[in-house]
Order: sequence, then structure tokens, then C-alpha cells
Amino acid sequence: MATNPPPPAPPGAPGFPGNYPTPTPGRVEPRRGAVALWVLVGVSTIVSITALVLGVIAVGNSAQAPASTPPASEVPASAVPILFDDDADRALCEALPDLMRESTSRRNAFIATPADSPERKAAIPRFKTESEDWANRMQQILAANAEPDRYLTRTLQRYIDDVLLYSQNTYPERPYDRFDDDTWDLAVVDYGGALGRCQQLGIRWQ
Repeated sequence: MATNPPPPAPPGAPGFPGNYPTPTPGRVEPRRGAVALWVLVGVSTIVSITALVLGVIAVGNSAQAPASTPPASEVPASAVPILFDDDADRALCEALPDLMRESTSRRNAFIATPADSPERKAAIPRFKTESEDWANRMQQILAANAEPDRYLTRTLQRYIDDVLLYSQNTYPERPYDRFDDDTWDLAVVDYGGALGRCQQLGIRWQ
């Protein structure tokens, strides 16, 4: 007796083509969400570390950076040394001739005596006293005409110091020292600086 084949399974029943179980969103999405969360945490950590490193570098650079200097236009004019000021130089030069002649005369008379001679040794105490007195008077004149600081005031100050240095290093009881000649020659050079500048302004003492 022939048997009838079993009726086909209704749609949705087990074994019906296309009705095999498929992964549901609840089983996959949590895994993807966890991976995305860890990726986000990792990126945030890297960004934070990078920002921290850059901040430390910036602080270090700012601490090591030298203090900025103001542009030349902001430097006070009074702080910049100058070479010449005709009005100020003329006023100073007019006060110099008598004192410069006095210094030249005394110094020439002193070295006219032979080194280590009795005449030179006898002249030393007076030479020292008169040189110091002259330096004091010269310093007062220079102080009254010291502004602005300029070439003439600087070279004249050196001359005063050279004259005083030479006389202070000369002693009757000490033998002649050839190195004193260097001090003498330096005074001559600085004397020429003041002489030349005053002659430019028409004031002479030689």
C-alpha cells in the first residue's frame, strides 16, 4: 500500500530551509561594544600622555629661555656712551690749560734727572705730594664737567690716574724700576687724547 509523503514543514518550523537559528544581536553587539570601549580608553590614554609630555617640554624650554632684551629703540639714550659733545667738551677744555701745563712742567723736570741719581731720589717726596695735589684739583674739574660721559672725560680720567699711579709707585728708598716707564708712556698717550680733542675745538695749551 502506497504511503503518502509527510506534509512539508510549515514556515518557521525546525528543518525548514532558511529557518536555521542565526546569531541574534544580543549575542554579538556586547562583544563589539567592549572592543570599541577599550579602543577608546587606549586612545584617550595616549592623548593624555602626549599632552603631559608636551607640557613638561614647554615648561622646561620656558625655564631655560634667556631673558629677552629690549630692542635698541627702548634703551634710554643716557645709557649709551657717546664720543663727542662739542658744548660740554669746550667747557671742560677751557678749564684745562693751566693745570695741564703745570703737570707737563713738573713731570718733565722730574725725569730730567738721571734715574737712581741723588737728585732724582731727593725730588721724589715733593713730586709725589705735588702730583697728588694736582690730581685732586683735576678730579674736581672733571667731576663738574663729567656729564655726559664721553671720549674726552674718559681719556682725561685715564691721564689723571696714570699721573697718580706713576707718582704713587715711586719711592726714594726703592731702586729704579723699568716697568715704571710703561706707566709714564701710558700717561703720555692719554694726555695726547685730551690735547687732541681740545685742539679740535680751538683750545690749546702747547
